Amino acid sequence: MASRHTIVIIGAGVAGLSAAKILADRGFDPRVFEASNKVGGGCATTTIDGYTFNDGAIYLALIGLIDHAFRRLGLDRARSLPLRKASIGFSTTLPDGTIVALGDDRELRVTGRAVDAKRLRDEM
Repeated sequence: MASRHTIVIIGAGVAGLSAAKILADRGFDPRVFEASNKVGGGCATTTIDGYTFNDGAIYLALIGLIDHAFRRLGLDRARSLPLRKASIGFSTTLPDGTIVALGDDRELRVTGRAVDAKRLRDEM
């Protein structure tokens, strides 16, 4: 029997779990260590009094890319990481003070600097 090499992975978020799956498929013996009492990292959730909260990301812009990664790993993203469309807008303030806001209607508003509106719409 061939010996398997043990590899230590720090963190049981999406990246750590993905790395463990790929390494296991290639004959390694991955050991995942997580400081939290649950897996998922920024994609984990916490339920309190019947309300579920995201522990990390509040907005995923490239869901198609995430779905592709899950398919490549042989995982069912919808079952492993259920998502739902946000029903409220989102805004963030950049280090230079520019405010980028995405409304419910996918309308993108930028204040604080001049932007190329057509390019922004195309990138959305």
